[in-house]
Amino acid sequence: RSLYAAYRDEQVQVASAALALLAPMLGDKAHDTLRAVVSDAPALLGAVLEIAAGLPWNLAAVDGWIEKAVSSPAEVRAGIVDMLGRSGPDAAADFIVGCLQDPDRAVRLAAIRSAPLVDSAPFLGLLGQADAEEAAALKAALLRFHADEVVPGAARLIDETPHPGKAVLIDVLGEKGAREEMDRVFALSSDAEPATRAAAMGALANLAGERDLPRLVERLEGATDADDIIHLQAAVAAAAARGADPAREGAVLIDLMNGASPARKAAILRVLPKVGGASALKAVLSLIHISEPTRPY
Repeated sequence: RSLYAAYRDEQVQVASAALALLAPMLGDKAHDTLRAVVSDAPALLGAVLEIAAGLPWNLAAVDGWIEKAVSSPAEVRAGIVDMLGRSGPDAAADFIVGCLQDPDRAVRLAAIRSAPLVDSAPFLGLLGQADAEEAAALKAALLRFHADEVVPGAARLIDETPHPGKAVLIDVLGEKGAREEMDRVFALSSDAEPATRAAAMGALANLAGERDLPRLVERLEGATDADDIIHLQAAVAAAAARGADPAREGAVLIDLMNGASPARKAAILRVLPKVGGASALKAVLSLIHISEPTRPY
């Protein structure tokens, strides 16, 4: 106590070390003491919350920190929300979820990163007003849900959600393998909005299958933007490999070259190295009039 009192205002690291030693000695009074420090020495906020996170919890301690958060400015409230989320006391769950609607951005971010993953709806509901940082945090949270818990809501909200939230919803559909939404994502991949188009292009590689190859190749043939070409090549390669018999990997792409225009053949040939396989090699060699080698490279 003497060390904390002597060094609190001059050397924060000494005061923090003193508190770290003192708190475990205080038993049930530890959380009360630390909450008082938050008011008396704001510079120690980070250290105090770190110490509190490692202490045993009971209902009185949780209630005390919640009361402290409610009565504190946003910076302190955000720190307490983060600390409660990391510590994991069940009694704090409802409070943290409620902070998803806090008017302060820092508090919302802390809640997004800390709230228990019981229901995806509160997270999805924030995407319409989210900035880039909030959208990134919401994406990380949403991807932790099972596909059945998040895909229906994401699909329902896509048309009405602006960017950057819209890109998050498209990413969620892609990462969760929502093949039933392939037609919608494909349509969005030609959207006039660059951010929408880029997100949808990126999701195609996770959703497309062999049946989608004709339209993917057609889109690739006409693509002029470098990023679009890269995304479409990845989607075509993934679709050619997804679910295919290893002996026929790439066969659908090769079939699409039969009678195709030179531009389409060129588009497919640029993807074949990503697909690989004996059939692809044979097709390439035939186009440059070289016999199939009798030994592997």
